[in-house]
Amino acid sequence: MVKHLTGYFHRRAFVLHDACWREVAVEYHGVAPPLHTVEFEPILIGNKPGWIAEMLGEIVDKVLSHPLFWSKYQPLASQWVVDTHRALSIALELWLKCRQIELFKHFLLITEKLRKFTQKFRNMAAPAVTFDSLRRSVQAGDLVPVYLLHGKEGYYIDQLVKAFERVLPEEDREYALTNVYAPQVSDPQAIIDMCRQLPMMTDRQVVIVREAQSASAAFMDKLAKYAASPVKSTILVVASRGDKIKGKEFAKAVTASKGIVFESKEIYASQMPALIGQYIKSKGLGAEVKAIEMLGEFIGTNLSQLYNEIDKLAEILGPGATVTPESVERNIGISKDYNNFELIDAIAARDLTKMMRIAAYFESNPKANPFVITSTSIFAFFADLLQAYYAKDKSDKGIEQELGLRNSFALKRIKQGMANYDAFRIIEILDATRRYDAMSKGSGSRQDPYSMLRDLLFHIATAPGKLPV
Repeated sequence: MVKHLTGYFHRRAFVLHDACWREVAVEYHGVAPPLHTVEFEPILIGNKPGWIAEMLGEIVDKVLSHPLFWSKYQPLASQWVVDTHRALSIALELWLKCRQIELFKHFLLITEKLRKFTQKFRNMAAPAVTFDSLRRSVQAGDLVPVYLLHGKEGYYIDQLVKAFERVLPEEDREYALTNVYAPQVSDPQAIIDMCRQLPMMTDRQVVIVREAQSASAAFMDKLAKYAASPVKSTILVVASRGDKIKGKEFAKAVTASKGIVFESKEIYASQMPALIGQYIKSKGLGAEVKAIEMLGEFIGTNLSQLYNEIDKLAEILGPGATVTPESVERNIGISKDYNNFELIDAIAARDLTKMMRIAAYFESNPKANPFVITSTSIFAFFADLLQAYYAKDKSDKGIEQELGLRNSFALKRIKQGMANYDAFRIIEILDATRRYDAMSKGSGSRQDPYSMLRDLLFHIATAPGKLPV
């Protein structure tokens, strides 16, 4: 159905032929309905290129409001302005799958209701604000009066705040840039008064409210009055680093007044390989998979440290170079042979000799190889192994989809682990790893953590598969 719809979008009007209608009905309902011919009439949205097919009546409202549509296809929202026909065809297909309405009986001609719906649709499908797009617009001087930057990941907020500081020429910053720390302000009216002042000897001023994560909901909601009617000569930036702001009124007021809300979402370890690869590419470098794994494993989700290390590599290696495990080891200090990546490989192969050799290296260099990171890596590997063991589809593709694997090395490791550890052994090892991790933090043991690591690795290699009682 998708192919059929998109294939005819270049026409002024097109027909969903009887044969296609019958095919769709049989696929989703198991029966063939009477023959139907359904005509679509496209409409040109403003001066934007491309035609879109629109739906009217109850079908429109039901498709857009259906929770499955928004939850499963939310990532498509940002594409709708330029690729609306694809999103709509998927919406229609989803609706058929949900079996909430009968097969489409007819599509009405375009009316005033369609024009109102189109505007509503475009508003709902506004592209999401991303770090890169927001930073580019700030650097280009394309600014709005109020910004809210909040969320778990502090790195992106820090970088954006720096970009806002550079909006003003250096000579103007002394009197046109104001930094305010929310915990030090007792009355938000003081911030509002700063924002309403006219800038001195310049066209605009920048007011940055830092540490807004510490402000109460009542504090932030009082600022909502200003956000609803801001002064155009002031750029107000509210930065809540490490958490979302408390209270909802301020965020609503920023959105309603056409300000910008950027949520810096928490970065998870599973996202790091892609982020590392993208940043390395943006620096004009290539990278080997193992080198990316080593960086992600050594640095974790600390983006500030990660990007600093990659910047250092880019400066040392030069444009067009490839980041290899050897260059990472030489310039960042991560051993290419003795790291958690290699340890998990040894565990997957059930190679006790290599496990112990790596453990000995970790003990000789504890600052670079803390036990808590190692135990977390071991637990994550066996958790993935257990998930793969009980996956419905155990083909290579099925396991890749089940675990979200991004490269053949990770798949090879999982397949090797499944060959060496059955489900009972995996469960026993997960329990043992959790106990050793707790003991390393002082729960029931004062044993040296690296002695516990050797004990844990020996337990892994020799686990009989006894379930914990």
